[in-house]
Amino acid sequence: MILAMAGMMWSCNQPKAGEEQVATDSTAQPNDEVAVVEEVTEMDAVSNPQQAPASGSIVYINSDTLWNNYQFVIEGTEKLNRTEASMRKRYEAKAKKFQSEYENYMKQGQAGMLTLKQQQDTELSLKQQQQELVDMDKNLSEQLIRAKQMLNQQINDTIFAFIQRYRIEKGYSMILTGVIDGDPALDVTRDVVDRLNAKYEFDKKH
Repeated sequence: MILAMAGMMWSCNQPKAGEEQVATDSTAQPNDEVAVVEEVTEMDAVSNPQQAPASGSIVYINSDTLWNNYQFVIEGTEKLNRTEASMRKRYEAKAKKFQSEYENYMKQGQAGMLTLKQQQDTELSLKQQQQELVDMDKNLSEQLIRAKQMLNQQINDTIFAFIQRYRIEKGYSMILTGVIDGDPALDVTRDVVDRLNAKYEFDKKH
């Protein structure tokens, strides 16, 4: 099973009253076309050589690129895969034990080595083990589904909260996702991913 990462749709509603705005990291100055140009460091210029979109612009994010490069998603998926592998290993060990006991019972029964009482007791034990396997499979599947849903919810909540603050900070009118084609100058994916990852690493250390 793999983590189902549904496409994300983030609304760009205006902030609620009292919502704190995040301070802008750069100073903007108007040029002749009334566009806003962010001051960038040398490192920023290498990673994002294009000028930032003007305040009031409608910009967009490539959801696939964000999802594939956000460390929270990457590490969360890896952790979930390890959990799934551990669950599968526990189930397979129990199933292997049941299969071994069943095959041994069949051999003993065919060889006439068991009394009627022994046959009845063994069949009852095997029946109980079989039901335990069914219950275990169901419980593990439900646990995995809940873990996936929780991870998806945490990731989406984190991204949504960041996007709201980011839009306000940059002064954009709207941030879209799922855009098939658009002006590369309006693509803010790289900046969003870089800042999300920086915040994720900061939060892990604190």
